[in-house]
Amino acid sequence: MTRSVAPLVAQPVGAGPAIVTLHASGMSSRQWARFVRDASPSYTVFAADLLGVGRTPLGDEPHSLAREVDALLALLDTIPEPVSVFAHSYGGLVALEAALRAPEKFRALALFEPVIVVLAQAHGSPEARAQVASINTLMARDTSDQYALWLEGFIDWWNGPGFYRSLPAPTREQYLSTAHEAHRQALVVPTATVTVEALKSLTIPTLFLTGDTSPTAARESAQLACDAMRNARIQRFEGAGHMAPLTHASLVNAAVLAFFNAVYDAHP
Repeated sequence: MTRSVAPLVAQPVGAGPAIVTLHASGMSSRQWARFVRDASPSYTVFAADLLGVGRTPLGDEPHSLAREVDALLALLDTIPEPVSVFAHSYGGLVALEAALRAPEKFRALALFEPVIVVLAQAHGSPEARAQVASINTLMARDTSDQYALWLEGFIDWWNGPGFYRSLPAPTREQYLSTAHEAHRQALVVPTATVTVEALKSLTIPTLFLTGDTSPTAARESAQLACDAMRNARIQRFEGAGHMAPLTHASLVNAAVLAFFNAVYDAHP
């Protein structure tokens, strides 16, 4: 099937079954350099840039989650086999939305805290619902003059109060340089169509991953999705937060590759 949107850009590295990686907000395909090294001896890794990031142009149409999903599915159309997807945060939301639309394109999913906070908003604890309300309020903040205050609130929501100001100045500047992209992606999160009922139809083998210091809303959303799906399980990492794919890369990568290996051995 030919799609009307250009595919996400991803250069294959390695040999073997295909893995597509999708990065978090404010990041790019470079996030996955360590994973590419770990996986490429046994897999072909397509580290994709999401719309308007890195090598993938935003295009002329307004950004939307639906267009992001279209572009991912257009990339999968170029790969002559169902793929495994390893995705983080916003990338995980894109992956789940695509899997709901075209499940036949996916062999397996490994999702580190996908931003499916719509589930926590609908079904979560009072603490989780309050956290979702706070991030929704942050999304409504005026950023027309500059992104610094918005970015501080966004980073601290995921990592804890004061985290952004604790970072070295060069790191804060690096985050600030990608704040526009992160804000654009964050604005479309509430348009997600994923629901508990929709997830009940998915039979794709899925591993949800979370850190035990991550926001309650993120952890509960992953658990709600895991509980809804027929062939899913969840793995938590002690002492890790939302950025564990970077801060605890060796542990996270090993868990994801073990999961993909098991799925491939069961269904070569």
